[in-house]
Amino acid sequence: MIIKSTKNTSALNSKIIDSKLNKNGRPLEDVNFTKFLGAFIDKNLNWNQHIKSLCTKLRTKSLAFHNLQNRANKSLMELLYTDFILPHLLHCIESWSAASKSRLTKIVTIQKRLIRNIHGLDRLTHSAPYFRESQILTINQLYDLRLLLISHQNFYKNTKTNKPHAHATRYQTLALDNTN
Repeated sequence: MIIKSTKNTSALNSKIIDSKLNKNGRPLEDVNFTKFLGAFIDKNLNWNQHIKSLCTKLRTKSLAFHNLQNRANKSLMELLYTDFILPHLLHCIESWSAASKSRLTKIVTIQKRLIRNIHGLDRLTHSAPYFRESQILTINQLYDLRLLLISHQNFYKNTKTNKPHAHATRYQTLALDNTN
């Protein structure tokens, strides 16, 4: 169950009274989904609403790419993809990309359409070689890369020591402890 306060406040100090959740004496409403930090979270955690929202954003941008297809060169289109499409795909990808394949097929289809628009291809052209040529990662590859980066950061965060290093730095003359 996802709960949302009827009044917008910063702290959630809910109390369970008669098996109903209240906040400051006001009952919390039961909602199907809520938007939190730019991601839609639904009560079943299947990411339906977030994927729908993402598809809507990508479709509108895909139409713009289609209109630019004959007016802009490939390098500009790739830059526009990096600036206007990729941030939407990467936002919270660790969570929503773990949804079922059937839910992700819409996003994959739109991403393939965008690649075809970048390269000025027919809608039935196979897109995999053009992903490689443009050095653009698919949704599954973006998900795998993000998880590998998180694993790498966590691994090395736990193995670092807090000892100062031996190589020279710009501010090496500053004393770390004040002995005056």
